[in-house]
Amino acid sequence: MQSDLRSLIDRSQYVSFDIFDTAVIRSVLKPTDVFNLVELHYKEHGNELRFDYKTVRVEAERRSREIAWKTKKRSETTLEEIYRCMGEDFGIDLRTAENLRQLELDTEMKICIRNTFIHALYTYCLEKSKKVIFTSDMYLPLDFVEGIVHNTGYRKF
Repeated sequence: MQSDLRSLIDRSQYVSFDIFDTAVIRSVLKPTDVFNLVELHYKEHGNELRFDYKTVRVEAERRSREIAWKTKKRSETTLEEIYRCMGEDFGIDLRTAENLRQLELDTEMKICIRNTFIHALYTYCLEKSKKVIFTSDMYLPLDFVEGIVHNTGYRKF
């Protein structure tokens, strides 16, 4: 199979890789497991949560997407909009929401690892002077996503 992919790369000028769950793998079983880790870390630092963080976080993302569609006709949302929704729709105080948002970013950075199979294809692309593009529909900020891509060994794109 890898020779088939290399053959496709050889015939292409541009090669695009999806970032999450393709070029970069999260070391959790499901993406929402990140929220379990966030809550665990938050509580380990002596903080108390009086709500089910994972449930609220998932619902805030869903509602944030609804709002984005109704107001801006876009199906994707941003991390900032999700946490704003947590405050406005679920009554989470601003300081708690900001601490959880930062902890989510920190956790995402820690659990993201390189997919070695895709990295080998990426390296082959560079050896063949192909233009490499990374794409994502992730709600994380662009500079943060670029940091994950860079930290996992994809430096030229």
